[in-house]
Amino acid sequence: MESHKSKLIHLIFKIKTMKISLCPKCKKPTLKQATNVSGWLAPDMYECTDDKCGYIGRIYIEVDPKDYKLEDESDLNKEEEM
Repeated sequence: MESHKSKLIHLIFKIKTMKISLCPKCKKPTLKQATNVSGWLAPDMYECTDDKCGYIGRIYIEVDPKDYKLEDESDLNKEEEM
């Protein structure tokens, strides 16, 4: 039986190694699996839940949480105006 301490160490390691999945179109962390059978019967498909984006596809961007900085809305508005 695994001790409580080793379970805690395993959980901390898992949290530290988690990656953030970004939509390749809007660059936001709003992806979810598109279907329930993704990866089993069919290749993994991802869908962006952002209303303005609408991306559905197999490709996503994976980043380390410490390297990802959420842009504030003023930065996003400046990009849209250009």
